[in-house]
This record gives sequence, C-alpha cells and structure tokens, in this order.
Amino acid sequence: MGPQKLFRWMLLIHAALLQESGIVDIVMLLNGWNRCVGRLEVYYRGIWGTVCDDYFNPINAHVACNQLACGNATKVVGWAYFGQGSGNISLDDVKCTGNEPTIWDCVHAGWFNHDCGHNEDVGVICSGNISLNIYI
Repeated sequence: MGPQKLFRWMLLIHAALLQESGIVDIVMLLNGWNRCVGRLEVYYRGIWGTVCDDYFNPINAHVACNQLACGNATKVVGWAYFGQGSGNISLDDVKCTGNEPTIWDCVHAGWFNHDCGHNEDVGVICSGNISLNIYI
C-alpha cells in the first residue's frame, strides 16, 4: 500500500473516531507530494466530497492551509490538477474573507449544492510539510 492510500485510510479511521466523539467535519489534501499539497476534500456529516474550483482563490486556500496547519497558501490550481475525485462534490462558490477558522465557515453555495463536475476539483499548495501525528 502506497503512502497516499495509507494516509487516506488513517484519515478515514481518524474521521470515524472523531464522529464517535461528536467532532464530524475534517478537511484534507489528496494526491500531492505531501499532506500539505493536493486536491481539497472535506468530510461533512459522514460524507467525503471534493471542492469545486469556481471562485476559489488564494484567500480561500489560505483558510484551508491554516485549517490543516500547513502554513501559508502558495498556489491554487483548478481543473483537477491533482486528479479528479469521485463521489460527492461538497462545496462550490466558496468565498472567504481570510479570517474564517475553517473552509466551511466561508460563504458557499450550500452543502452538496453545485454546478460542477469533478473536472473542476480544486487543488491547493501550502508552504508547510508537517507530518501528521494521531494519538488515540
């Protein structure tokens, strides 16, 4: 099993544990060269989904990078640069001011309300490369 698949499984297990504890919303970047680079995906009420690149800008990426403890946003890439996701598209038309603690606190079109395909999945490149430690 490659590092990306292992990381995804670790996050799924972590998400299940968080859901049991009442904390149910998380965010991650997939298919990049480290955990601070990749396609933006969110876990909301037990469902994983991607984020559409419509209106997604460096301010939005800054909020996502901060939420991930990955430093500053250095680049936003659209058009599924890190590969197309599958399943749900969770967020579209995200518009942040830069002060929000999480990406879902930004104005958006509503959960799972979108006019995108997975060819528009947004990717984010953050400045950090911090290892993830999960303590249970």
